[in-house]
Parts: sequence; structure tokens; C-alpha cells
Amino acid sequence: MYKISEGQLLHFIKENQQKLYRFTAMYVRNEEDAKDILQNTILKAYRKYHQIRSADTLSSWFYHVLINECLLHIRKSKRREDTQEMDVFSIKTKDTLQQEQLWDMIHRLDEKSQMIIVLCFFEERKLKEIAAIMDMPLSTVKSRLYKSLEELRVFMEYEDTCIKRK
Repeated sequence: MYKISEGQLLHFIKENQQKLYRFTAMYVRNEEDAKDILQNTILKAYRKYHQIRSADTLSSWFYHVLINECLLHIRKSKRREDTQEMDVFSIKTKDTLQQEQLWDMIHRLDEKSQMIIVLCFFEERKLKEIAAIMDMPLSTVKSRLYKSLEELRVFMEYEDTCIKRK
């Protein structure tokens, strides 16, 4: 069985560094946390790259590790938020508010559905790739995507109704 080399892993990380960071930052919505998560992912990948079956699966495998790190961070953050109150004061533009509203809606979905939406629409991954990254059947990815889009549509309609009432 062909295994990838350390050099191939390092090349993948270097070639995709900005894309990986952007994905992480978009998902966790915090630049500093994104840097930490990506660094942790790179360390884990470096320790376990010998588990990768072939160079063809490197990208899917790396994203799988990255997603798990993001989810771990989010779970830890939610526990911290439950124990302490957070004050956030900032001036936001209309575009920023709309983007935040979209992310808030996406974060209302279950974790797997969130990842499918992010990988599909923000990372522009094919459904087959998403299935490999998330280690689930293609049919499950398709049904979760359809269900998630329907839920987002309902959230958006609700938001519009609330805004119109004001």
C-alpha cells in the first residue's frame, strides 16, 4: 500500500494554508481561535500522516481532522459561555450584520449539517468529497444538505417576518 511522505503533507499544508485558515475562521468566527485550531490540526496531522492511505485521500483526511478540531473547540467554547457572561460591543456594517445573521442561522443547525453547508457552499467541495471528508454515505450527505437548506429557508422566513413586524 502506498503511503504519503512527510514532504507531501508539508507541501499540501503550504499550498492550502490560506484556504484552510479561511475555512476555519469562517466556521469558528474568531481569527485567533482559527489560528490555534489550524495549528493543532497541523500537529495532529503531522503525528498521524502515516495513516493516510494515499495522496488522493490527503485533502479529505486533513479536512476530516480539521473539522473534528473545530467541533472540539466549539464544544469547549459553549461550555465556557455557559459559565460566564460575555459582553460584546462593536460597530457593525449592514453587510457584516447580514453575514453574522447567516452564520447564526447556520450555527442553529446540528454540527454535521453545519459542516456540510460550509464544505458545500463556502469551500465549494463536491458532495462526493464531502461524503469522504465526513465519512458518511453520499446519500446521507445529500439528504442532510436538502434538509439543512430547508431549515435555513425556514429560519430566513422567520427572520423576515420578525423584521417586518418591527
